[in-house]
Amino acid sequence: MIPLADDNPTHSKPIITIGLIVICCIVFLWQLGLGQSNRAAILALGVIPASLLQGALLPEALRWVS
Repeated sequence: MIPLADDNPTHSKPIITIGLIVICCIVFLWQLGLGQSNRAAILALGVIPASLLQGALLPEALRWVS
C-alpha cells in the first residue's frame, strides 16, 4: 500500500522524484511516437542481458555501465 501521509514533515519539494517521473513520461511519449521504428530503436538503445553476460563487446558508450 502506498503511504498517503506521514507524521514527519518535509521541508522541501521532491524535485528528484518529480524529475524522474517527468523523464519517464517523456521517454514513454517518445516511444509511442516511434511507430514502426520502435523495434529498431529498442535494439539500438537497449542492452540485451544475454549479450552482456556472454562477454559480447559493447559499444564504447556503454562500457562504463559494466
